[in-house]
Amino acid sequence: ASDVYKRQHLLDIEQPAFGSGVRPHRTRAGQGNEFLDFRDYRPGEDIRRMDWRVSARRRRPYVRTYHDELSADWHLCLDRSASMGRPDGGKWILAVQLAAVFAYLLLYTGNRVGLVQFSDRVDDLCPLGRGRLQYVRISDQLRDSRADRAGGGSALANATSVLRPGTHLAVLSDFLKPDFMQADLQKLRSPGRKIHAIQILSPSETEAVDPGTRWIRDVETGEQVRIGPAAIREARSKLGRGQRELKAFSDRNGIRLSSCSAADRWQEVILRHIAVATNA
Repeated sequence: ASDVYKRQHLLDIEQPAFGSGVRPHRTRAGQGNEFLDFRDYRPGEDIRRMDWRVSARRRRPYVRTYHDELSADWHLCLDRSASMGRPDGGKWILAVQLAAVFAYLLLYTGNRVGLVQFSDRVDDLCPLGRGRLQYVRISDQLRDSRADRAGGGSALANATSVLRPGTHLAVLSDFLKPDFMQADLQKLRSPGRKIHAIQILSPSETEAVDPGTRWIRDVETGEQVRIGPAAIREARSKLGRGQRELKAFSDRNGIRLSSCSAADRWQEVILRHIAVATNA
């Protein structure tokens, strides 16, 4: 775990937050250059920050506050559709662990962090916040949350209704849709927004299925399907093609994507993702 904490800052420095000509989206009052607001002077503060004109007009000392250039807004987007709750792979357990780790690392470095849980709709929202109390809020929500048992697909694009432009995203999902959620990710792209994504798959989705299996149930549709060796090979081939297409799409659009097995330890997954994010 110590390697994770030593390298956590690399999650946020692989690219400038915004391209040229666009002001960075900053959220914390600090020592930046972009004016935020006025507030009451606090004893011991540098009087050079005081706005004398406003202080004279309001007849008490006021200081100017500025956006902090080193902080940003992040939303963790956690897929709780039924496919994430497969009992054989532990996808949900790993996804919750990764969400907690992302929250801790981003809050530790002074960012504001929120949590969006989605299936075919936005299921739950923890608004943006910062500090130790915000980590408690997010942890409590993660502890009490469960993946859907059946039904409900993954409609990440619906999160646009609760996300502000410029808010950076960390998406945790299996991305198991016909287009591997490329259309959703495309709708979430906006100027200056960073998107990190980790695809979590069960071992049974990437390894050969037990030859004795004759029927499987789609956990999202409830449909019972009879499969044979040819169908298994085709499903695995389709998954491989989809992963390659998602990776190519992500590379083209500046999305930092990594993949893992639900059997992996969260420490390994985070370090692997940092390596991808920094092109290590």
